[in-house]
Amino acid sequence: MRKKKIIILLTILFIAKVGITLNNHSQEPNWGDSPEEVSQKINLKKKVSLIKINKKSQLNPFLKYITSIDETLSNKIKIFKINGNPDKEFHFINKKLFSITLDYKSIKKAEFRIIKAKYIKKFTKWEKNKNQYGISYLFEDRNSKIIIQLKRDNNKNMRCRIYLYAKKIFRILLKENL
Repeated sequence: MRKKKIIILLTILFIAKVGITLNNHSQEPNWGDSPEEVSQKINLKKKVSLIKINKKSQLNPFLKYITSIDETLSNKIKIFKINGNPDKEFHFINKKLFSITLDYKSIKKAEFRIIKAKYIKKFTKWEKNKNQYGISYLFEDRNSKIIIQLKRDNNKNMRCRIYLYAKKIFRILLKENL
């Protein structure tokens, strides 16, 4: 009985922590926002690393795809990285936000269920795919696509990465006359 109370208490504390983490900003950034607008909207108080891309090995799969279309884009990509749990990366091309990556590293199944529930509530269109690398969830709305990738970390935990990107990325790129 005591073990059950401890589990319930830990679950409540985790839910409260995730709720604070998810709601610790005043507004969601919009695709095409400048770095300054994103900083204001997420109420940025943590130290941010500004990364200029110079090696394809530094890119996540979505950024690799974009730069494979036009290699000169890698010189125009800037990344704001905020270390934490999750690590957050905001990707900009010519000072326009087009992609966000969240890296939760190692999380428990209960933690993932809370994250997944947030996206299911927000995005009505979604699907689940399983392959040899793990499980992927794909979410979509009018403006965004989200890919959640899960891989087994060890017996109890999973590696969780979330890629959010503008559905109209190519329109953003064309407007910039890249």
